[in-house]
Amino acid sequence: MNIFTQKIFKEFEVDLYRCLNISFDDYLRMFEDHGNDKMSEFQKILEKEGVSSLRSNMHRSINALSCIYQERELGRALSEEEIFENAKKLGLDI
Repeated sequence: MNIFTQKIFKEFEVDLYRCLNISFDDYLRMFEDHGNDKMSEFQKILEKEGVSSLRSNMHRSINALSCIYQERELGRALSEEEIFENAKKLGLDI
C-alpha cells in the first residue's frame, strides 16, 4: 500500500473512531463476521473508480452504521431526511 493510499485509510480510521468509537480493525471484523471482505471491496473501488468514490463509499458506510445504531435505539427506521442530517451532523460528505 503506497503512502497516498495509507493516508486515505488513516482518515477513514479517524472518522470511524470520531463517529462510531470503533477502530478500523473492529470495522473490518464486523463485516468479516458476515462474510464480507471490506478491504478487497475498498481496493476494487480505488482501482476502478478512484479516490473520490472510495472516500464517498467510506463516508456512506460510516453513516449507514451510525443510522443502524440510532434506529435500534429509537425502535424505528430513520427517514431519508434524518439519514442525510445524520451525515451532516457527523461531518461526512455523502
